[in-house]
Amino acid sequence: MSDIATIEEEVEVTPEVSLRETLEAEFDKAEAVDDQNVKEPAAPSPKPASEPAAEPAALATPEAKPAAKDSEAPAPAVPAVPGELKAPAQWKPAVREKWNALPREVQEEVLRREGDSMRLIGSVGPKIRLADEVSGYMQPFTEALNANGVHPSAFLSDVFTSVKSLASGNPQEKAEIVANIVQSYGVDLKTLDAILTQRLQAPPEVWEARRATARANDTITQHKQSLEHQSSLEAEKALASFGADPKHEFLADVKDLMADLIEAGRVETLDDAYSAAVWAHPDTRKILLQREATSRAEVKGQRAAAARRASSAVHGSPAAYTTAAPKANASLRETLEAAFDEHTQP
Repeated sequence: MSDIATIEEEVEVTPEVSLRETLEAEFDKAEAVDDQNVKEPAAPSPKPASEPAAEPAALATPEAKPAAKDSEAPAPAVPAVPGELKAPAQWKPAVREKWNALPREVQEEVLRREGDSMRLIGSVGPKIRLADEVSGYMQPFTEALNANGVHPSAFLSDVFTSVKSLASGNPQEKAEIVANIVQSYGVDLKTLDAILTQRLQAPPEVWEARRATARANDTITQHKQSLEHQSSLEAEKALASFGADPKHEFLADVKDLMADLIEAGRVETLDDAYSAAVWAHPDTRKILLQREATSRAEVKGQRAAAARRASSAVHGSPAAYTTAAPKANASLRETLEAAFDEHTQP
C-alpha cells in the first residue's frame, strides 16, 4: 500500500494552481489595456556587426540545461520560430476564444506548463488505475476488515504471502497454510476429505479433459481481447485523424456527446455526430452564434464602406434617372443595398 500513498502524494502536487493564477492575471491585463500596450516592447538599438544578435525574448532560456536522457520525457512541443500557437485542447471553448489576446511569451509558458502537467498525468496514470482497480476489489471486504481491526494493506500482504508460499514453498509450509485456512474458516473435514478422495480417484482422462477445457477457454479469451484491442486501436486512429482536421476544433469538448449520439443511433457518421454535438453543447453553440454575429457585422460594415466610397466618387450633375425611395420599414441591409445600387447605376 506504500505505492498507493505515493500515488496520492504525487497527484496532490500539481502545477494547476500556479498556472491558473498566471492565466487569470494575463486575462485581466488583456481586458484592461489596449492592444498596443499588450505588444512586446520595442527592440533595443542595433549592436555593432562584430557582436552576435541578441536572442529573442520569447526564445531565450534562463540557463543552459543538459540534453535530456533517453529515459526522460521529451520537452513540450513549443515552436522555436514565430508562428501561430494553438490553445490547449483541455481548455473550455469560451476560454480558448481569449487565447489570441495573450502575449506570445505567455502562450509559450502556458504550453510548457501544460506539457509538464500532461507528463505528470502520464507517469502516475497507470498507478492510479491500478490503485482504483485494487480498491474496487477490496470494497466488498472493507467492512469485515474494519470490524476485525485488520488494515487492507495488511490483508493484501497476507494474501500475497500465502499465495507465494503455496506456489513455491516446501510441503511443510503448504500444509501449514492449508491447515490455517481450514481452522480459520471452519472447513468441514469430512466434506473436504470426500472432495479430495473423489478428485484423486478420477481417471487421467478427466484431468486431461479439464486441462484441455481450461486451455480452450484461455485461447478464446485471449482472441476476444485481441479483437477488442484491435478495434479500439482502429477507432483511436480514426478519431485522431478526425480531430487533426482544423474544422473539428471542438472535438475535445463534444466527444462524449458524440459518443452518446452514435450509440443512440441518432447519427451515422462522425461528421454528423460532430455537427449535432457542437450545436447541442451550450458552450460551443454560444461561440458559433457569436462568430456568426461577428461575421454578419463585418459583412455589413464592408457593404456600408463600399456604399460610402461609391457615393464620394460621384461627380457632376445628378443623373437623369430616378430611383425608388426606400421602404419605410426597410432593414439596414436593404437600405445599404438601395444606396449602393443608386450610386453604381450607369
